[in-house]
Amino acid sequence: IVPRVELDFSEIDVSDMSYRMISTNEYVEMVDKDPDALQFLRNNVAASVAESFRAGLYEWLDKDRILAAVEEHGSTSMEFYSEGAHRWFEGIFMVGDRNEDGSLAHLVYGCQDTTKAKLQNLDQLKKISEFEKEIYIDSLSGIRNRRFLNEKLIYEPCKAVVMADIDLFKEVNDTAGHQGGDEAIQKVAKILEQSVRDDDVVIR
Repeated sequence: IVPRVELDFSEIDVSDMSYRMISTNEYVEMVDKDPDALQFLRNNVAASVAESFRAGLYEWLDKDRILAAVEEHGSTSMEFYSEGAHRWFEGIFMVGDRNEDGSLAHLVYGCQDTTKAKLQNLDQLKKISEFEKEIYIDSLSGIRNRRFLNEKLIYEPCKAVVMADIDLFKEVNDTAGHQGGDEAIQKVAKILEQSVRDDDVVIR
């Protein structure tokens, strides 16, 4: 469902999965109605959700799976991106009420706009990334520095360490100058970065 900024939700009868919309919006109104709540939600997915999220949402919108998760955890939720609204949302199923024997009588499905929180989190991650780049990346070679080794990598599991230096590096500096030496460091760093696996780390 593509809701407004406030929470949109519906009450779902567990016995036959019929539902009553408590609140709605223009996007929901445009979707083909269906007496079955889960099918109606699938119609919403098909009509507005970004394709990369659809398979996961279709799998999530399974009655047995939802009921089992709600019974065990009290709720089940999934985040997705709406192409129709160009915003992020979180859908959530929760306990509505129970029968006298304790079994679930109604579920509540809610959908909340999480775009603002998402953007704030991304902005925070960007600032952290920029900060870490400033203090953990060697400015000359572009690879990680000794501080990264001492403060970050020391806490990561490590299977092997390979140490190396540049042969005859003093001669490079003596004959080509420090600019030539800097270029040698940059080229070696680039070669090493291109030669290791994704999980490996090259440090100066």
